[in-house]
Order: sequence, then C-alpha cells, then structure tokens
Amino acid sequence: MSEVHIDPSPANFQAFKELPRDQPINMLNLLRYREWAQYPEGHKHAGKGWSGRRAYQEYGRTSGDIFRKLGGRIIWRGVFETMVTGPEAERWDDGFIASYPDAGAFFAMIKDP
Repeated sequence: MSEVHIDPSPANFQAFKELPRDQPINMLNLLRYREWAQYPEGHKHAGKGWSGRRAYQEYGRTSGDIFRKLGGRIIWRGVFETMVTGPEAERWDDGFIASYPDAGAFFAMIKDP
C-alpha cells in the first residue's frame, strides 16, 4: 500500500497558489478507503464501526453544502477497475473530478471548518 496523501507539500501548495485565480479549477481525486474508519477518541463518529467508504460518504454529506455554495460541482465520478499505465501496485477504490469556479472558491472550501 502506498503512502497517504491528504495534505500537499509546501512546495506543491505554493505552486498551486501561483496559478491564475480567475479560471476554473478541476481536481482529480483518487480515493482508497481503509477497511474501517479511524476516528480519534471523543470524535462524534468514533466507535460507530463505519467502513472507510461509509466515513468518506459522511464527509461528502457534511461538506457538500459548502462545496455547492461556493460553486463546486462533481463533473465526473467512477470506480477504479484496473491500472493500465502507472504503478502496478497502486489501487484506488473510487475517483472523481471536482470542479471549482476559481482558486478562491477552492481556498474558501479548505478553510471552512
């Protein structure tokens, strides 16, 4: 299993911030779920026995309102079937492309608690 990549490196985030801010942004998201979700003790979903997929569905449900309010939309969604070109050991469960009207909308999304 490969590394977990949730947060960008400082250099990659700086490069992203330097992109034009007045153009739409489309982000490819490749998802691999844990068998069982891991929440810290005291989290409202800790101990529910959710699968990683179920936990991500909950994240999508709770973040969906701000995503749509900022003009975001999912322009493609699919299920991983096989690797054609790329690291043979990689596997993904799902993928989607999230579209934002501009970089400002994306920044507002990641700053929302």
